[in-house]
Amino acid sequence: MLSAPQAEYTRELLSAIPRPAHLPAHGAPVAEAVRILYGGSVKSSNVAALMAKPDVDGALIGGASLDPDEFVGIVRFRMHPPELVS
Repeated sequence: MLSAPQAEYTRELLSAIPRPAHLPAHGAPVAEAVRILYGGSVKSSNVAALMAKPDVDGALIGGASLDPDEFVGIVRFRMHPPELVS
């Protein structure tokens, strides 16, 4: 699970990226369609909290994908008990 400081840091970092600035040459509709993926340490124990953040659209799964049980836990993050989502 993410600690409160980690969750706040993630939220601040991602919210600091104004979406319309991503692709100014292509206009607001294209910029709004760009998805922001969190690429830090994503685990089954913190994915639900990460995905609950309004500025996180998805996650890039690295080493955790090599452990089948861990990966299944990440994929099924919506099944995590609500108390794990902070």
